[in-house]
Amino acid sequence: MKPFGWFMPATLIALGRFTAHASLPFTVTELQKIVPELAERSDARLACQLLEQRKLVMACTEQRNTWELTSAGLATCKAAMNVSLVEGKCKPALIRVNKSTSPSAADQLAPRLWALLRIRKVLTSLDAVQVLADAGDNTTYLQAVINRLLRAWREARPDALEISKKRANGSLRYVLKLDIGPQPPALAKAKKEAA
Repeated sequence: MKPFGWFMPATLIALGRFTAHASLPFTVTELQKIVPELAERSDARLACQLLEQRKLVMACTEQRNTWELTSAGLATCKAAMNVSLVEGKCKPALIRVNKSTSPSAADQLAPRLWALLRIRKVLTSLDAVQVLADAGDNTTYLQAVINRLLRAWREARPDALEISKKRANGSLRYVLKLDIGPQPPALAKAKKEAA
C-alpha cells in the first residue's frame, strides 16, 4: 500500500509548471492529466483536498469542484519545481526565468486559439489540440492550457462565448455567439488579490 500523500511532491512540481496560469482554476480531471502519478481519480481528489487543508489552494466559489492556487501555494509550487530542477527531476525548459520578459504558454497560445475559435465558431479542447499542437508538444499540457483559456474567456465574456449543452465525445463544446474582434477577451489576472 502506498503511503498517505506519496503523490504530493509530484503534484507540487506539476502545479509549479502552471505558475504562469495560477489565476486560472483547475479541476480534478485537469490535475490528473498533468500529474502522471495521479493515475486514479481518487488520488487526484485526495491531492486537491490535501492542498486545500494546507491552504495551498482554495475552492473556487464561481465553479463547483475547481481549485485555484493561493499565494502561498504559488510560492510552494515554484519552490518545489526549482528544487526538482536542481535534483534533475524536471526539464529546464519548463522553468520561466523572468515572468515579465518570457511569455507564458497561455500568452503564446491565446491569439492562435482565439483565431481558431473565430474561424470555426464551435470548438472543443481536443479539436484545438489537433490543430494547434506542434510536433513534440506535450499535448496533455497543451489541452489543459486550452481548457483553462476557453473556460476563462467564457467567464470573462459570457455574452460572446457559451458552452453548448451538446458535448462532442465527452468534451465541452464552446460556441462563439458574438465575434468581439481579433483580440481574445481580457482576463482578470489578479481578481482574488484585488478583493
